[in-house]
Amino acid sequence: MGSYVTAEACENDLQKWLLAYCLGNDDASAEMKARFPLREASAEVRAVPGRPGAFSCVLHLRPHFQLDQIFTTFKLVTDVTLPHQSPAF
Repeated sequence: MGSYVTAEACENDLQKWLLAYCLGNDDASAEMKARFPLREASAEVRAVPGRPGAFSCVLHLRPHFQLDQIFTTFKLVTDVTLPHQSPAF
């Protein structure tokens, strides 16, 4: 994440990366669901107000395989701060 200047660019790349693990077909074989373990996924990256270089990231993940008939989605939230960069002269 350290190479991103904007939250939007980071969000776009995360979304593309997550989609590589998604398969929207509930009727797919178990083998295909194992290869693409997510039914749905999305990423939201936003700049943190008042903290230049800091982003807030929320990932929503819905796996194919569920446990004990519990059907749910996962929401992962994190803050990422870019390393301090020297000002350009």
